[in-house]
Amino acid sequence: MISRTDSTVRITNDINTMSSAKLAMRQVLLQEWDPIGIEDEPAAQDEYDSYLSCLYNLLAANASEQEIADHLKQIETGYVGLNSQSTSKLMRVAASLKKISL
Repeated sequence: MISRTDSTVRITNDINTMSSAKLAMRQVLLQEWDPIGIEDEPAAQDEYDSYLSCLYNLLAANASEQEIADHLKQIETGYVGLNSQSTSKLMRVAASLKKISL
């Protein structure tokens, strides 16, 4: 949230909250989703970061677990070019993401 005070702009803690939420989301993607198997590769810990903003927006819009799972499936099949993981696994990942406080 941005508030104006005497011609100065002050950014509140939303950025810090978003950063910690995105860090938690990164961990879920690496530890629970990880379609390309890079969890233990130190140089690739940011591999899924490009997906965080869209996932954050879905969570902020209170998307359902099914909507989040569908989005993850689209990433796997559309962007990564893999066969999708099982629906039950994607639903578990979506449930974990939904538990993250924004």
